[in-house]
Amino acid sequence: MKKIAQGLGILIFTLVLWQIIAMILSTPILPYPLLVIQHFCISIPGSLALHIAYSMMRIALSVLLSLVIGLPLGIAIGYSKPLSRWLSPFLYLAYPIPKLALLPIIMLLFGLGETTKVIMILLILFFPVTIAIAGSVRAMSKEIFQTMKAFGLSDMAIARHVVLPGIIPSVLDSLKVSLGIALSILFFSENYGT
Repeated sequence: MKKIAQGLGILIFTLVLWQIIAMILSTPILPYPLLVIQHFCISIPGSLALHIAYSMMRIALSVLLSLVIGLPLGIAIGYSKPLSRWLSPFLYLAYPIPKLALLPIIMLLFGLGETTKVIMILLILFFPVTIAIAGSVRAMSKEIFQTMKAFGLSDMAIARHVVLPGIIPSVLDSLKVSLGIALSILFFSENYGT
């Protein structure tokens, strides 16, 4: 209940501050909050809801693809030292490249459709998820793996019963951080594509 009250307080403070700034500036670029809320409520039953649904679908598909690709790759990199020596340099070199700079290239390769938007979000989500998973697997105690192998568990069973439950917090943290960036990239790529 306290968090709800705190959230409402922040919302009210933001709306009041917005109203004051809009009154001071008195420019069409910054409309009054009540006007924006009114237009938003009018637009939701129309085409806005459809556009929001399409955007959420693109994000959900990108999250799913980043997990499908990043989860096994991150586990393999974190678990296998030889694989880590081969793949980590590529992963860490490609991670800092600004993904927005790749948008024109991806548009040339895949066109202006859905694929481009999904690939852009996938690029934003893939690297943090994979790196977080690999780091989380590396941080696990090696004694756990040795004990499980001593009990006769296969690598797949260890991955399923030990590694997957252990990496869930780092996966959720990396997705939480990356989704904000992914939303802004989605907005940019949808506008750029349009």
